[in-house]
Amino acid sequence: MDREEITRSSGNVFADLGFEDAAERLDRADLAIAICRAMRERGLNQTEAARVIGITQPKVSDIVRGKLDSFSMDRLVRYLDALGKEVLIAVRDKSQSGRCARPNAQDGACRAANVAGSRHTK
Repeated sequence: MDREEITRSSGNVFADLGFEDAAERLDRADLAIAICRAMRERGLNQTEAARVIGITQPKVSDIVRGKLDSFSMDRLVRYLDALGKEVLIAVRDKSQSGRCARPNAQDGACRAANVAGSRHTK
């Protein structure tokens, strides 16, 4: 039986799949995760979250399902603000931070050096 080759992930599934905009895709996915967590923390269903954010329920559904192509980073940050979350942006020299680490994959928010959220401010 042939052995299957396993390749270790880079930490960014979008880069592993060859997307040119992998960093931005990962950042938007992290923001969507933070939106879902904020909804859960507040006990909001999609219709209620849509009302709070100021968008339609189908748009909230798209975020929850990870269909993020129609959402800019700016829009997702505004949605988090409407949900009572603060998004911090951190800029630092790469030499100081090494590669952009994702120390706690359970906490979700955004990639350090691009958009820093709960994952990178703890």
